[in-house]
Amino acid sequence: MKKIILFILLATLFLYADTNKLYLFSKSSSNSVELKWFLKNYTSSYIYKIYRAKKGEKLKYIATIKPATIGQLKRRGYDDDYIFMIYPLRNTKSVDQLISTLKILPKSSVFRMLRAIQENSFAKNLGHYFIDKMVKKNSMYLYKVVAYKDKKRVLSKMVVVVTQPYKKMRDIMWVKAKPANEGVELSWDTQGDFSFYNIYRKLKGEKKYKKLNKLPIYIERNFAQKAKALYIDSDIKENSFASYYITKMDMFYKEGKPSKKIKIKYIKHTPIRKVQKLFVNVNKKGAILRWSKVANSLGYNVYKSPTYQGVYNKLNKKPISKNYYFDKNYVPAKASYYFVTAVNLKAESSPSSIVMAFSRDTTPPARVKGLKARSEPSKVILKWMKSREKDLLGYNVYVSMDMNKKEWSLVNKKPIRINSFIHNRAKTLSRFPYYYRVCAVDKALNESVPSKIVEIKLPDVTPPSQPILKRYKAYANKIVLEWAQVIVYDFDHYNVYKKLGKKWVKLNKKPIFKTYFQDLNPKIGKNIYAITAVDNSKNESKIKKMIVVHLRDKIAPIIKKFKIKRVKDGILISFECKDRDYSGFEVYRSSGDILRYLNVSNFIKRKKSFLDRNIAKKAHYFYKIAVYDKNGNVSQSKVVEIRLKKK
Repeated sequence: MKKIILFILLATLFLYADTNKLYLFSKSSSNSVELKWFLKNYTSSYIYKIYRAKKGEKLKYIATIKPATIGQLKRRGYDDDYIFMIYPLRNTKSVDQLISTLKILPKSSVFRMLRAIQENSFAKNLGHYFIDKMVKKNSMYLYKVVAYKDKKRVLSKMVVVVTQPYKKMRDIMWVKAKPANEGVELSWDTQGDFSFYNIYRKLKGEKKYKKLNKLPIYIERNFAQKAKALYIDSDIKENSFASYYITKMDMFYKEGKPSKKIKIKYIKHTPIRKVQKLFVNVNKKGAILRWSKVANSLGYNVYKSPTYQGVYNKLNKKPISKNYYFDKNYVPAKASYYFVTAVNLKAESSPSSIVMAFSRDTTPPARVKGLKARSEPSKVILKWMKSREKDLLGYNVYVSMDMNKKEWSLVNKKPIRINSFIHNRAKTLSRFPYYYRVCAVDKALNESVPSKIVEIKLPDVTPPSQPILKRYKAYANKIVLEWAQVIVYDFDHYNVYKKLGKKWVKLNKKPIFKTYFQDLNPKIGKNIYAITAVDNSKNESKIKKMIVVHLRDKIAPIIKKFKIKRVKDGILISFECKDRDYSGFEVYRSSGDILRYLNVSNFIKRKKSFLDRNIAKKAHYFYKIAVYDKNGNVSQSKVVEIRLKKK
């Protein structure tokens, strides 16, 4: 019962704590606006709608942003750690698992926000990023981001943006440094607001400055006002001369101007106890050393020698944070001797006891050379030089989306016997580059050092989806089409097609970047149109949907050369009409002074003359005609008078 109550309390805090805080950031250039936003709520079940308004106009909806689904992330090749950053609660199946996950969510949320600042692609997968390219230079826009949960609006935020060249961030006016027990304490001008910073350091003898932090350093406004030190450089040795400078970053990982440089000499002596209980184990892949932790140490150094009383060389470049080390360069069938020291900011302990490693394992095969890759739609083709190992079993192929990643995915289930391999991929995976490497495997299952890494990208053969036509309007001499915007990462332009007979003919000579088009040469009757989208790789969406627009002729036919002539058999009425959809005419006659006209011909199709036989020998007649086209438009002629005399 207690566990259920605790679950309800935690879930309530988790779902509703800080839900009213949505941070919205913008960055504009002359022709685009980038938006990025963050929530302090740790759930990922929000949907965001983007609204935009030009100065003096009402807000209009322009886009809906959703986080990528777990299935989409897996198809794009992301690992479980990446998916956990976006969906931290996806695998919780019990109360205990939920409580355990909730404990690490605050830290996960910080890392998630920091990574979204560093990577716009991560922010897009998280559903927190949008770029608007449908803007004009030197214009003011109002953007609104609205968050929805279960189709209900929960919170929103607005920001005003002016499209102009990006303004530089304010300079960092001062930087201070002083030595402390843990290292060099750094503080600087935070300008009274929360922001992100990078720390750069150059030691005496080094030519270039190196960035100390892997992730941007986030400084909150309240913390900056109270803290004495904003950053501590603990990776510095006794009596070292160091120079530092700071850079500020915006929410889109754009660095500002470096601060002034400050120099300091770090001096502090702190004794440290030596490492106890050092053990070594050897397997086919190398030697593993483990030891007990030393209190107050910041890391450890591992030393190695081929003889007990020989010269010991340090194996690690930086202090090891864990209490174990894997020596992958251990050579089987040869003895190696090790000892370990503990280090803090200012000192290194005396050596631990010496341990020996020895094994009779076989040597791994030589490194694979000559790895090459080429791509075709939905496949990557790899080829490399044959290995000359006598006990060669085959090859293992590994793939990754990050060449600096420690863990690579094994592609093949069994070692490959030949020196080539075809890796089948989905056609839709053409957006990102892939990295491959190959290892040789012998019969003792020893694996060689990985080959050189090759980078390859699948050709983009996936067209964008066809735009959806929103509305159209037919005028007397033109037809205007308007369609919904296609939002894809590699969108280029639109094309408009019209069906003439059985063929589709493109109407636009130049690419269309707006979402409307005017056909200034429509034909009377049925007009069939289709809109397509084209991406940067020239892939064009297929025509699956079309629109039929009927244009009605509203122009009445024009009557020319209307004549009346007395002939032998009666009165001949004739005229000319060059209207393309001419249908026919009617003849009206009147006699006497009343001028009441009667139809004497009924409707005559296609012809342009009529012989009035039913006339008196001596009469006074008035004639006029009514001419029709196929759309029912009618024109009446002027009245022509004729007098018949007795012969």
